Amino acid sequence: MANIDLKIDTLIAEMRNVTKLMTTKTTDKEIENTESQTLKAYPILTEDDLIKEERRLSTDILHKNNLIKDLGIFVQADVKSTVLKLMQEIMSNALASNYSFHGAHKKKAFDKLKLLDVISSVVRCRFTKSLVTNKHISDPIKSWLRHAPARFSREQKKITHVANDLEIVAEDEINEVDNENQVNTVANNAADKNINEKIVDENLLNSDEKKSK
Repeated sequence: MANIDLKIDTLIAEMRNVTKLMTTKTTDKEIENTESQTLKAYPILTEDDLIKEERRLSTDILHKNNLIKDLGIFVQADVKSTVLKLMQEIMSNALASNYSFHGAHKKKAFDKLKLLDVISSVVRCRFTKSLVTNKHISDPIKSWLRHAPARFSREQKKITHVANDLEIVAEDEINEVDNENQVNTVANNAADKNINEKIVDENLLNSDEKKSK
């Protein structure tokens, strides 16, 4: 039982890691390092949430400025790494799978989103503006979006694999419990048999004693 419990705990921890990977949710510690709670809405998981956030970015300048400022905690050593990290934090792979940079192959256009302005602002606030071109920002985004379906597929396979392992371990635990119950039943039956035999022996002994008297 102890080994099975350990396996279950390990698989549950692995499932949690996969789920965290899928959402790439900003950690509480990172949010605490910001001056607002803006990042709690990120990463954006669904198209409906994206539409709501785009509408807010279009009308609420303060919200947009807070988002730009808070996303600054994800700035990396160079522009490319920073853009890739920002994409990971703002959008799930599932949602990103529906987008390409210009909307090619019947996908939606990322370059039409206000989020692109946000990313550009974060990058240009942290790196020398004159050295950061639109291409420096767009190329990593194109690459990240292009590989989003593959990342999402791997996440789904990982979750399925862990779920299957959990099911197998659960079945093993049930079988082990059944085996223990069978062992206990046999032991109890044997004990009952011994008690019954002892009672019979005592009754026979008592009967013999009475006859001898």
